[in-house]
Amino acid sequence: MNQSEGKDRGIETTGCLRRLSNFERYLLWSPENNMAAVARILGDVQEYDLGRAIDSVGAVHPLMGSRVVIDVHHDIWFSTDHAQKATLRTVPRTSEEQWFEEVRQEYLVHFEPEKGPLIRFVLVCSKEVSELIAFSQHSICDGISLANLLRDILASYANPVKRGQAIRPPATTDT
Repeated sequence: MNQSEGKDRGIETTGCLRRLSNFERYLLWSPENNMAAVARILGDVQEYDLGRAIDSVGAVHPLMGSRVVIDVHHDIWFSTDHAQKATLRTVPRTSEEQWFEEVRQEYLVHFEPEKGPLIRFVLVCSKEVSELIAFSQHSICDGISLANLLRDILASYANPVKRGQAIRPPATTDT
């Protein structure tokens, strides 16, 4: 969508990626539709390098850095304009089960769709083993997509020079 199309729809912001389907709208306003995926990492993880990998993968997966914009027709759009950056919270790993408690804690923190982002990350870390948790609002991805996102983050962490190609989020239908 170009800027003039957005203005015709009553959107005063640039960066709109696409309009949400009715099903995505349902998912967006339902906190029970948040989801998590966890990757276990063996060895010492450097928080700064992992944060850089998360940022670089955001260029490939634009919905990761999006928020929602509501136009004058009450249509809802994913937009990257003025969206906040995905966060990485780091906590020391104290037990094998701690990652599960961190996921439970994430469910208590609501997303603010109009501010974004609709995803956040937690690193439960120790020198020997860590868990990277991706916690997302279901309107921007499904479980397989979230697992693929973790794969892309870890690939970027392992090979920071390699760049991926941006994935334009496909339009969905309400059928």
